Amino acid sequence: MLDFFKFKDKELKAIGFGEVLFDTFVDKKVLGGAPCNFCYHMKQNGIDSTLISAIGRDADGDDASYQIATKGIIALLQRVDAKTAFVNITLDKDGIANYTFSKDSSYDYIHYDKYVDLIANNANIICFGSLALREKETKDCVFKILDKLNEKDSIKIFDINIRQNFYSKELILECLKYTDVFKCNEDELALLIPMLCPKAQDEHDFYNYLKTKGISIFIFTKGSINSTIFYKDMISIKESLKVEIKDTVGAGDSFTACFIASMLKGYSLEEAHIRANKLAAFICTKDGATPPYDINNCIS
Repeated sequence: MLDFFKFKDKELKAIGFGEVLFDTFVDKKVLGGAPCNFCYHMKQNGIDSTLISAIGRDADGDDASYQIATKGIIALLQRVDAKTAFVNITLDKDGIANYTFSKDSSYDYIHYDKYVDLIANNANIICFGSLALREKETKDCVFKILDKLNEKDSIKIFDINIRQNFYSKELILECLKYTDVFKCNEDELALLIPMLCPKAQDEHDFYNYLKTKGISIFIFTKGSINSTIFYKDMISIKESLKVEIKDTVGAGDSFTACFIASMLKGYSLEEAHIRANKLAAFICTKDGATPPYDINNCIS
C-alpha cells in the first residue's frame, strides 16, 4: 500500500505525461491537456514537475511551446510531423464541458529517448491517462517510464480521462498494473463497472475491486455534487463547493495535483481533500484550466 511517509525527506519530482493540446471554444483557443494542467498545478503547489509530450512542427506547436514556458512549466516537448493537437469544447447551460478530440495528433507520437530516460530516472511521481495512449508509440513510451518508476518508491497516478472511443478494456487493465492512485468521475465509473467488475454496485464496491489490483487510493468525483476519496480503511466525502462557474475545464486536474501535493506535505486525508476541493472550485470560477493564483490565498 502507498505510504506517503516514505517521501518525507525525498526530493520530489513529478511527471505529467501525455497530451498537450489547445482547448478550442466558440470564441477562443486556450492551451490545455490534462498532463499540462497537472504539471502547472503541482508547480503552484510547490512540487517540481516536468511535462513530457509532443507538438507539431507548426504555428500551434510554436504557440504551445511559448505558452508553456510563460506559465513556468518545465517541459520536454518533442517535435513531430503530426499536427499539434486540439479539442473542440462546447459548454452546456451549466458550464459543463463536452469534448471532441482531433485524430492523428502530435501526442500520438511521444517516443522514448535519452531525455525521457533522464527525466524518468530522476522522477518519483507520474500522472498519466488513457487518452494519450491510443497509439503504440506513446503507449510504449509511458510503460517504459512506469517500469523505471516501479524500481523505486514512487506514486503512479492513473487519471483515466476517458474520451470518445480512445480506450479499451485491455489498455485499462494494463495501466492498472502500474497504478497506485486511480481517479475517475461518475460517467467514467458507469463505463468501468460493467467492463471490469460487473458485480459492483457503486464506488465502494469498485474500490474493493481496485484493492485487489494493489491500488491504494481511489479518487471519485461527481462534478457539482461531491467527491469521495478512499485510502486504506479511510473514506473522505466532501460536497462540492457552490461557486459561480465560468467553465469546469482543468478543475479535476487541479483537484488531483492539490490532493497529492497536500498528502506529500503531511496533511491528513481530510485536510488534503478539503484543500483539493477548494482549489477545484476556484478553478471553476476562472477562464481556462491554468489561471494564475497563489495557493495560500485561493484555498485559505
